[in-house]
Amino acid sequence: MCEVLTTNDAATLGRALEPIATIPGQTGFAAAIASVWVSFGAVPAEADALQGTIRSPVPSEVRQEEIPPPPVENQAIFGGKLTLTLQSDQTLNTVSGAKPFNNLYSEPELEWYANFGTHLSVNGLLKAEQVRTVNTNSLFATEGAFFEQLYVTLSLDPARVYGGKIHPRFGLAWDATPGLYGTDFAEDYEVVEKNGIGLAVEIPWFGKHTLSGELFVADTSFLSKSFLSRPRASDRTVLRPSDLQPADGGVSNNGRLNNYAIALDGGKIPGLDGFSYNLGFALQRGGTIPGGEGEDPTTQLNEHDFVAGIQWELPITSRITMTPIFEFARILNQGGADVRTDYYTGGLGFELGGGWAAAACATVRPTRNREDSTRFVDHLAGFSVGYDIGSRLKSAVPL
Repeated sequence: MCEVLTTNDAATLGRALEPIATIPGQTGFAAAIASVWVSFGAVPAEADALQGTIRSPVPSEVRQEEIPPPPVENQAIFGGKLTLTLQSDQTLNTVSGAKPFNNLYSEPELEWYANFGTHLSVNGLLKAEQVRTVNTNSLFATEGAFFEQLYVTLSLDPARVYGGKIHPRFGLAWDATPGLYGTDFAEDYEVVEKNGIGLAVEIPWFGKHTLSGELFVADTSFLSKSFLSRPRASDRTVLRPSDLQPADGGVSNNGRLNNYAIALDGGKIPGLDGFSYNLGFALQRGGTIPGGEGEDPTTQLNEHDFVAGIQWELPITSRITMTPIFEFARILNQGGADVRTDYYTGGLGFELGGGWAAAACATVRPTRNREDSTRFVDHLAGFSVGYDIGSRLKSAVPL
């Protein structure tokens, strides 16, 4: 898959906000050289993994949703999915003074589960990605491997209770927006790598809907450590810190299970074939950063988040489908600072048949920073055409 991208991205809003991977004012293109997934497991034909806290983390370009068969009683089963992605990003020009550069990197993901009967399962996601920003020619630079999820699910139809290192439900644009760069801005508000508990209830009324609630705190356990590359939260180029500590600050990094997310999502509504929606609200309390010698500690503000989105898969012909998506998110006190940021994300994906696909995406991100009385608007736009060469390589591999 190849994509052309243009974006203007304002500078990072201080230490409390996560650095953005894009370079200010950049224009460039990317090629996903290879993206292949392989499923594996010792699973009887009628068995299925119990559902976890969020849909498959496999990128939407290569993910294939399947109708799950019923589980098997009194059997231990296991399985998973290995996704291997190799991508090359070529930045043509920037307004930040950086010279054009190429960044070649991989993003492998190993998603696995182990079911014990029809009610209990253990689920995990081990992945690797670049954990520092890159602005020079690089080859597999600054890549770190870490556990993004590791939790236990107890399924008591129509409810599921789960706990561990979870991925709380909040929004979908960070995963579902088409294109190689379509998710970049929306990933700012993805709620991920939290230790907590959750409850999800299926509501089979006028369609299929799921109401969920989660209590969580930022992961500061040994699972927050990364391997290979281990940046600290104070590093200037950090994207994902290794071995996060309460003293590093950040929202939900307060050591208490008093942060929460509430979400409602659904689809399969009669008369609205292919339509789905999501609504969410989250409260992440500010952390406390110790002061220096003779200085008072800094208590960050509580972050309040709201999101609403829709997507609709529409058949155009027997081979071609079109899926528009739109999501709005408002983040108050982003990153614990006195900053309000809105996200307007839209995308249009086409499945053209024969392995071909095309996509267009755009995000507008207006920001008001009351700490230094500034306002600015970031824009991201891209389009892509792709061919799924991985479809020729996908196969089930028994262990």
